[in-house]
Amino acid sequence: MSNISLRQTMQLMVSSKKNIFFAFFILLFAQIIMIAPVLAADSKILATVGNVNITEDDVKVRSNFLLIVKNKSASASNRANIKNSTIKELVNEQVQLQAATRNGITVDETDVNKRIKTIAKGAKMTVAQLTSFLKSKGSHIDSMRGLQKAGIAWRGLIRSKFGSSAQISEKLIDEEAAKLGKKFGGEQTVYDLRHIVLKMPSNANKTKRKQRLADAKTVRANFSKCSRIRTLTSSLGRVKVVTMRNVSLSNLSAGQRKLVINTRVGSVSGARTIKGGVEMYAVCKKTTARNDKARQFAESKLVQKKFEKFATDYLIQLTAEANVKYK
Repeated sequence: MSNISLRQTMQLMVSSKKNIFFAFFILLFAQIIMIAPVLAADSKILATVGNVNITEDDVKVRSNFLLIVKNKSASASNRANIKNSTIKELVNEQVQLQAATRNGITVDETDVNKRIKTIAKGAKMTVAQLTSFLKSKGSHIDSMRGLQKAGIAWRGLIRSKFGSSAQISEKLIDEEAAKLGKKFGGEQTVYDLRHIVLKMPSNANKTKRKQRLADAKTVRANFSKCSRIRTLTSSLGRVKVVTMRNVSLSNLSAGQRKLVINTRVGSVSGARTIKGGVEMYAVCKKTTARNDKARQFAESKLVQKKFEKFATDYLIQLTAEANVKYK
């Protein structure tokens, strides 16, 4: 019964002096109903971390959430199977949050909201729909918010305390990258090139096109080294020369790859007509290099592994030092 309907009911009842006592009784009953959920919220305390209680209701709500993640029903037997691990998870969250707070790590609620929104979007729901869904499964959005908040705070604390210790040697990165070689294509050939375009109008006549192809032959015949290309082409009208370093064949179009792959180092490729001119490539250098993507992935993987070890050891230490009591 809403406050408005309750007030309207009272007005009808008190219109007769005979019903004043009955109206008072109804009002008292409505107040008890409104207070009841608050009273029901007091549930058995299962653990405390500092001055924070972890209750049976907390465990039930989180257990139901974890069962959703595991795609299992929120039955009493399923909750019983994960009760101890759920209590431990909630204890760990409080240890992490309290340690982060002591070390000046704060979590902006905006960041938590972004995480929740991303999770909802991944499930093709709005936040409101996700909230309703969790409630229908016996969980609550606040439990998810607590999980996300603890995760953000904990990662911030670990990076703050151990960031300078997470450096990985080049040797270890190379070794890990070698293991990942096949996945990322192993080593790759890269080129230092000079892209030469002898410009001409896109609607140039046949004579002009033939002249530009002849100019290309002149460049190829007189080429000596990459550093002299601009001097070599200075008398050939409008010419564009672009330096391209550490270029792999995958960075080029099919036509460009064909020009480069058939050209030896220290020479200029054949020419082809393109829109706006005639293009060719001077191949200045050709080397075999480690795959950068493999190295980046390897380094990221090793750093993450190191942070996980720091986090595990530090959580064990903090839990031992924390005032954790199980009821």
